[in-house]
Amino acid sequence: IHSFPPLEYILSLLLIPSFPPSSYRLSLHLGDSIQSLTHGETIASSLIGGFVSGIVSTPLELIIVQQQNLGKSIPATALALVRQHGTSVLGRGMIHTCMREAIYTSGYLGMAPVLSDILKSKGSDPGHARFMSAVIAGTVGATLSHPFDTIKTCLQGDTHQVHYRSTLQTARLIYSESGIAGFYRGFSFRTARTICSVYILTAARDTIAGALGW
Repeated sequence: IHSFPPLEYILSLLLIPSFPPSSYRLSLHLGDSIQSLTHGETIASSLIGGFVSGIVSTPLELIIVQQQNLGKSIPATALALVRQHGTSVLGRGMIHTCMREAIYTSGYLGMAPVLSDILKSKGSDPGHARFMSAVIAGTVGATLSHPFDTIKTCLQGDTHQVHYRSTLQTARLIYSESGIAGFYRGFSFRTARTICSVYILTAARDTIAGALGW
């Protein structure tokens, strides 16, 4: 960790995932010096940025899930939820969303470019490095984040808490009904989608970085 003002450090961690990471020689202003991010800092910053993004995503995803159940417009769904359960319902499943986003984001904004850098440094052509990093980062990200997404969806889909009341109770119920496999329902499709997303994002970032000379 570099020595510079805490506020600047926190803001940097939140902003880094929005820009090309160290593989494109991103420089971060640290006090009076300019220093590129290490691979570890790239992954850590994307993980923290992803976790924070979950705070914003949680109420939006809750409304999306409940909109499918209620068949109402987005404003009407949000209003109905608040009327029935209070404003606290908008945070239901937040920790799981934050954990899922932290893992997922660290995969496509952290692990993927880092792996691509490593592979290219060992002689792989850019296309092969991009593909392999997408497969590895996408698979790891989807595998580690999927259980959090499953529990989050169960909690947000049952705001009346008829079947799913808490994290521990939900996890126990899923396990008792389906075992470990219950936490990975829809895993194949989500993993394939994640790999494609990581590849497309990495390719777009490579193109933009090359055009801007990063």
